[in-house]
Amino acid sequence: LANALKMISGEKQPRSCPLSHRLKILSIANKELSEDAVPGLVEFCGALQHARSLMYLSLGEYMIYEPDMQALVDSLGRIPSISNLSLLTCGMTGRSIHYLCQEGLQHNKIPTLRALSIPEVASDALAAALQYNTSLERLLMEGRGSMHTFYLDLNRGGRRLVQLDRIDAGNDCAGPRYQNVSASLWPLVLNRAMHHKTDKFYYGGERRHLDVLYCLLRNRILLEL
Repeated sequence: LANALKMISGEKQPRSCPLSHRLKILSIANKELSEDAVPGLVEFCGALQHARSLMYLSLGEYMIYEPDMQALVDSLGRIPSISNLSLLTCGMTGRSIHYLCQEGLQHNKIPTLRALSIPEVASDALAAALQYNTSLERLLMEGRGSMHTFYLDLNRGGRRLVQLDRIDAGNDCAGPRYQNVSASLWPLVLNRAMHHKTDKFYYGGERRHLDVLYCLLRNRILLEL
């Protein structure tokens, strides 16, 4: 982690073209997973914000506590290119899971994130967050349920085009709110909903895309045009 921290923070690099500005893929793994806090992890996660071109980040065998997750989510939210995050083999506390799902996903703090690999222990919190998240389209997690899949389908269908980003913190149980959009956007939304089943990450029957259309109709989006 110490070497990676120097690399992404720009230490001892030419200011004209620091490596952190060109880094697109970063995969770092610990020797073995333990419950001990990892020295330097929170500083590393905080420094990631300097890697402005990062697209893929993988952390393996690290125990991630809440301060580490806060620094990670805050940094990734500042990287406009990040699209894939893998924490599949990491350990996570209840508070770190809550921060990732509530702050990072439910409030769409990492709006460019499309793919996430995460331990199964986060399943329940993730299902709640996906009701509101509009960016995540691919999920690698053992034992994911049908609701996980349904919300991923909605996102692949273009839900971010019609769902309001702002969430009323005092009324989370009300579910996501939708807005009327220009009729010119609907060919794009409907095309994605009808054809995303051909995506290589789509695991379901040929009729599951109709669930997406039903959701849009149920919320009266189509009927109010």
